[in-house]
Amino acid sequence: MRAALFAAAAAALQHGAAPLRAPLAPLRVTQGEAPIASPFENNAPAAGAAASVEFSMANVDAVLDDVRPYLIQDGGEVTVLEADPATKNVVLRLEGACGSCPSSTTTMKMGIERVLKERWPDIGSVTRDTDPENQTLDVAAVEKLLGPIGTAVSKLGGTLTVSSAGEAGARGGGGPRGG
Repeated sequence: MRAALFAAAAAALQHGAAPLRAPLAPLRVTQGEAPIASPFENNAPAAGAAASVEFSMANVDAVLDDVRPYLIQDGGEVTVLEADPATKNVVLRLEGACGSCPSSTTTMKMGIERVLKERWPDIGSVTRDTDPENQTLDVAAVEKLLGPIGTAVSKLGGTLTVSSAGEAGARGGGGPRGG
């Protein structure tokens, strides 16, 4: 549908139509009879934003229910993997179309993180499970990453052996620094 709209707009402009100058009215999405305010709009309050709610994994998941209809509409979903009450850091997994969408960073910052900050202004970081700070690097994880190329390496007469991973100083480079 988006492609058809862009094509129609491009055709109209090519035939001399004046470009739109006034902002378009926001799209109104309803659930039954009740309108749903987009969490991506600056003036859309999160449901119950004024109420004080304990920071927990279940409550973070409940707050994300405000965003879910928009993610699901585009074929995506969000899952809360961690919500640390001490630091108020949240780790999320974007699933479905959202997991590989080029706009997922915008979705995280302008939609999901904004809704969480409205509920908990002192929230810590809101990150994805695929962000580097959330990756564990151990022997099993490295072997899994190398798995797809293992057959090709062995057919070329080589071998892959992971002797260590994730330890301090175990970065590639072939020896101690400065040596």
